[in-house]
Amino acid sequence: MKITAIETYPVGAGWKNWLFVRVMTDEDGLYGVSEATINGFIKTTEAAISELAHLAIGRDPRNVNAIAEEVIGTVQDAGHIHRLAMSAIEVACWDILGKSLGVPVYQMLGANTVIPFSVMPMVGIEQSAHRKRLSRQPTLFPN
Repeated sequence: MKITAIETYPVGAGWKNWLFVRVMTDEDGLYGVSEATINGFIKTTEAAISELAHLAIGRDPRNVNAIAEEVIGTVQDAGHIHRLAMSAIEVACWDILGKSLGVPVYQMLGANTVIPFSVMPMVGIEQSAHRKRLSRQPTLFPN
């Protein structure tokens, strides 16, 4: 299995822009997905991923750590955007590995349970009674 391409997809959500990354393989229909968002730097992050792509293309995405070490090692003093670009490629490779083995990524990383946690929705809802109600009642995701 080899990485054939790395694609980026900027998505505008009004209040925030997102950058999604898809690492393609030569296996029919097998690809990995990740996210690489940093506020105000979508095009910069997209350019960084594009410039680092040649370090991963042609390699086996299941060798996640080897790819990550090479990509992060390309810059002596890697900053936020370089590390974000590298992590997007790495996470997409973990996604490919999990899909190829038929197991979720969290299981490969050693977690065998889901820990409940509270979240507060922040999706750009206008100030309203509904938003105020949501902010006072965090959602609890059960295991």
